[in-house]
Amino acid sequence: MLSFCQKMKETGKTRFVGISFHSDGKTYVNTVNQALKTDAYDVILATLNYKSHQGEIEALRRAHSKNVGVIAMKTQAGGYKHGHSAHINPHQAALRWVLDLDFVDCAIPGMVNRRQLAENAKVIGMKMGWSDRKTLAVYYDAIKDRYCLRCGTCKSLCKKAVEIPSIHRSLMYWEGYEDFKLGQTTYRRLSTKENALACMSCATPTCTCKNRIQIKERMRYAHAIFV
Repeated sequence: MLSFCQKMKETGKTRFVGISFHSDGKTYVNTVNQALKTDAYDVILATLNYKSHQGEIEALRRAHSKNVGVIAMKTQAGGYKHGHSAHINPHQAALRWVLDLDFVDCAIPGMVNRRQLAENAKVIGMKMGWSDRKTLAVYYDAIKDRYCLRCGTCKSLCKKAVEIPSIHRSLMYWEGYEDFKLGQTTYRRLSTKENALACMSCATPTCTCKNRIQIKERMRYAHAIFV
């Protein structure tokens, strides 16, 4: 595959070669590290927001230092309406946090209407301030019972190896992005061994969330609405 991509660049059929991924915990960092070892990629598109782990942030910083472009996605940390009001706009603060990082070349926040486009445009060129950090703290406090930080701890503890982070992402597409079809499609891509069906018969769950998301209830809810 890599030799094919290189040939496409040499023949002028593509300008840049890149990778995009959703990963949990150490897998995120390992993916970036392996990509840098190949010296084949020009750009990385990866999840990055104000709740990203420090290891993930440093991995992208290393990529930038090696002249690999960094495009940030999932910048709005779910984009939930919780914690949003006329006086507090966490989505602008979240985008400002990402754009304030010196290693980020571009961000792709989701926009579904002109109002959101205008909100995002206002952030350009503005620096992160103390009020923004306070706004993000209030926002996270409002969504922490449903927003998965994708640390991977729950999946590693699950005796049935349910794809818990991916199921949380499916719910985020519906509850945050308000895109039911995307959430349903993402969920239905999972096999019966990976989806929440296994949770239905789990009498003694071994998975826990260090951020206190009620995993069992969330898994049952996902399966009920998406199947």
